[in-house]
Amino acid sequence: MSFFTPLQRDVTDNCLVSVCHFGDELYAMTETNVMRRIDPETLETVGEKTNLEEYLIAVNTATAHPHVDPDGTVYNMGSSFAAKGGPQYYIVKFPPPAVVDGKKKSSLDQAKVVSNIPCEKKLQPSYYHSFGITENYFIFVEQPYVLNLKNFLLNAFLGKSFLASMEWHSKKKVCGTITSL
Repeated sequence: MSFFTPLQRDVTDNCLVSVCHFGDELYAMTETNVMRRIDPETLETVGEKTNLEEYLIAVNTATAHPHVDPDGTVYNMGSSFAAKGGPQYYIVKFPPPAVVDGKKKSSLDQAKVVSNIPCEKKLQPSYYHSFGITENYFIFVEQPYVLNLKNFLLNAFLGKSFLASMEWHSKKKVCGTITSL
């Protein structure tokens, strides 16, 4: 992860895609590993930006469209570009807030990876905007629209945008993965 860490420092905190409750906390989200806690009454930001890596979740990206179970458990998906064994897609569980040993633990404090899916192409993880969930399964579609990690590293040093590293592989087939909840 350390190789990609310098590239994450200036990731946008322009969280403009969606909002989601993580327990009793409301967050504005975008497609990075950064979220902004907001006050539901005033819509003012609360504190500094929240980076999911601070909660031991090594993701470089995350969807802005998590799924929420009836019990308040939040599930989201993110990519880790430098995971052991190569890039992985992670499904992360954020349980409802709980009291553990007399101390309140937020949903973020309890976050854990519940499923990991290896990228089909090690240096070309797929772009995804969301994922599916049923009562028993997670559904993920790996598409031919990919992030070229070699170009991403080069472009970061050249000051080019994230978009400059995206590629469409018209001959690549879509790959679906279903994993247990």
